[in-house]
Amino acid sequence: MVHVTVGTANAACGVITAARGRAPVFLAAGRTPLTEEGLPGSRDLYIHWAQEAFDQAGMLREYVKWDYELRHAIQVESVVDRAFELMLSEPRGPVYVTLPREVLAERLSSITITSPPRRHMASRAFPDPAHIEEAAQLLARARRPLILATGAGRDPAAVPALVELAEAGGIGVVEVDPTHVNMPSSHSLHVGYTQSSGVDPLLSEADAILVVECDVPWYPQLAKPSPDAAIIHLGVDPLFARYPMRSFPCDVPILAEPAAALPRLTEALRRLVTPETVAARTAEVTRTHHARRAAWAAIEEAQRSWKTIGFAAAASALGEVVDPSTVVVNEYPLDRRFIGFDRAGAFFGQPHASGLGWALPCALGLKLGNPAKTVIACLGDGAYLFNEPAACHFVARAQDAPVLTVIFNNAQWEAVKSSTLGVHPEGWARGTAQFPLTSLSPSPRFEEIVKAFDGYGERVERLPDLVPALRRGLEAVRAGQQAVVNIICSRSAT
Repeated sequence: MVHVTVGTANAACGVITAARGRAPVFLAAGRTPLTEEGLPGSRDLYIHWAQEAFDQAGMLREYVKWDYELRHAIQVESVVDRAFELMLSEPRGPVYVTLPREVLAERLSSITITSPPRRHMASRAFPDPAHIEEAAQLLARARRPLILATGAGRDPAAVPALVELAEAGGIGVVEVDPTHVNMPSSHSLHVGYTQSSGVDPLLSEADAILVVECDVPWYPQLAKPSPDAAIIHLGVDPLFARYPMRSFPCDVPILAEPAAALPRLTEALRRLVTPETVAARTAEVTRTHHARRAAWAAIEEAQRSWKTIGFAAAASALGEVVDPSTVVVNEYPLDRRFIGFDRAGAFFGQPHASGLGWALPCALGLKLGNPAKTVIACLGDGAYLFNEPAACHFVARAQDAPVLTVIFNNAQWEAVKSSTLGVHPEGWARGTAQFPLTSLSPSPRFEEIVKAFDGYGERVERLPDLVPALRRGLEAVRAGQQAVVNIICSRSAT
C-alpha cells in the first residue's frame, strides 16, 4: 500500500517490472479526500490539494490488469475478490485499487465476509490438440530442430517436462536471456545462452524452432532464423498481447501453460520420430554442448591470471559456493555460462522490463517465503544504489530475513557504455575513450553500508580472496546476519 499520487509514482517502476514479470501483486493506494469539508475524512492538510490528480490510476493503467476506485464501504469484499480473481488469472499481473479517505472513514453498522471466497476463476490452460499435433510433426520432420526458452521455469513442473521433450526429440535447448531455470545446465542437450551477445549460431541453422515462454527469442537487428524455418510459440500468452509491438513470426501458436502442454507435445513427438533420428540428433547436440563448455572454461581460466577480478572468474567463484539450499537472484549481467544451475527455482533473473531496484526486494521476498533457503542477490554497483540499500537492509534486520548481497563493482554504468558502442561503434566516444554519464568512480565503500544495520561487510580486490570471502558472507547469513561482499571487478585484464 502506498500514499496517493506520490506513492503511486514511487511504485511505478516496480509495477512495470511486476507486469512484465507476470507477478500477481495487489497494489492499493490512498486517494486524496474528495471533499473540502463536511464529511469524516474531508481535507485537513495542504497536501490534499496539491496531491490530487484528475486520473490517479492513469499513471499505471497501461501496466495493471485492472484498476478501480473504492466508492462505498459496503463494496470492500466485492472489490478485493474482483482484484484477486483478475490478478491470479493467466497471464498473471498486478492490479491497482484507490481508496478515498471519506470512504475509509465511512461508518458501517455491520459487515460480513464470505470465507473462503467463492470467486476462484483461475483455471489451468490446456493446449489445442490440433496445434500440438502440427507442432510435433514439424519438430519430427526437422533436420535441426531447436528449443528457445526464457521463463518456462516460472512453473517448476515445466522444467522436467521440457527435459523430457528435448530427450524425446534429441533437440538442443538454448536459454534466451533467462529469467528462470528452464533446463538443467549440466544436461547434454542444454546448448547455452544468448545472454551476452543476443545471438546463438544455431539459430540460423535451425529449420524448426519451438519458442517456450519467451518474449524476445532473437534480436532481428542482429540475427534471424532461416526464412523457411517453422516457428512454434508456446506459452500462456505466446503472442505477448500487452507488448505494443512484437513482430516475430509464428506458424503454430500453442496457448497453454508449459507444464500442461509440453508432456502432450512429448507424447505426440515420440509417435512421429524414429529412435535413429533421436540418437543422431542427440549425439550432434551433445558435441556442441561439450565444445561450448570447453570454450567457456578457457575464458574463465584465462582470467585467473589477471591482476583484476574478471567477470567470468567472479561468476565461477560464486558457482563454487552455491549448494542445493541456495537461491540466486540476479540484477547484474551474471554470465550464466560460468555458473550453472540444475534445480528449478535455483535462479531468478530480472524481468525483461529491467527496472532497476528489483533484486534486493525480490531476495527479501524469497527469504520471507522460504526461510530455510539461503538467498544470494547479485547486483551491479549502480543497481545496488537503485535498490535503496538502506531501506532493504533495514527490512532485512527488522523482519529477520538475512540475505547475502554480492556487488559486482566495476565503478561504471556498463549498460550505458555498451549501448553507446553498439549504436555508434565508430563514434566519438569510441575514438576518445570518453563515455559521458557512465562513471561511478570513485566507488563508495558499499560494504560499510550494511554494517549500519548490524550486518557483515567485506571488500574483495584479488581473485584468490574471493571464494573465502563469499564463504564468510554465507556463514554470516546462515547464522542470522545479513552480509554484503563488494567485488572490485572488470571485463578487461587492466
